[in-house]
Amino acid sequence: MCKYIVNVSTKYGVENIKCGDDYNLAIDKYKEIKQFYENVPCTIKFYNQNDVQFIKTPEKDFDKLYNNLIDAMLDLAKYQVELTKSENKLHEVRNTLYHDLEERDLSAMSDDEQIKYLREMKGELTKRRVTESDNQKNFAFSDCFTQMYNSLCGYVGIREEREDLGSSRYKKSYYTEDMSTKKNRVKKLHSLKR
Repeated sequence: MCKYIVNVSTKYGVENIKCGDDYNLAIDKYKEIKQFYENVPCTIKFYNQNDVQFIKTPEKDFDKLYNNLIDAMLDLAKYQVELTKSENKLHEVRNTLYHDLEERDLSAMSDDEQIKYLREMKGELTKRRVTESDNQKNFAFSDCFTQMYNSLCGYVGIREEREDLGSSRYKKSYYTEDMSTKKNRVKKLHSLKR
């Protein structure tokens, strides 16, 4: 029985590679396998008689990046809900404050009480204005967000079909476009950060 085994798990299956009984030779074999699979999304496990010694997983792969995009979209969607609720609540507070101001007899209050009342009112109105300003940014982005959402929903429906397209995929723009186009897209995306 072989003491050291390297397990390579890819999208297409699992392969167990025997590396012998000598630790140094097994590590050399592991490094060779790791280098061979460097650009392949996979998980490589190094076993010592069924005990996992260490695991190499890809730093980046499509599924991780895709899930990060979905998480960012979820965060934006939740934030939109929070801002809308907050703005509606603060809108009601503003109306209540204005109504209270109309009903209140300020001449019956001392100067200090008037200042305190107006400061509290200003604080609440400022909260509303800050929330409203942030919600306006979300409004400006809402059409883009909706297009991204619809595109992602459409992608889920065709994902498997497109992944298993075969050799005809090489005629699609992703494969035919120039490398400089992809690099320019990266530069443009960097410039879009706020």
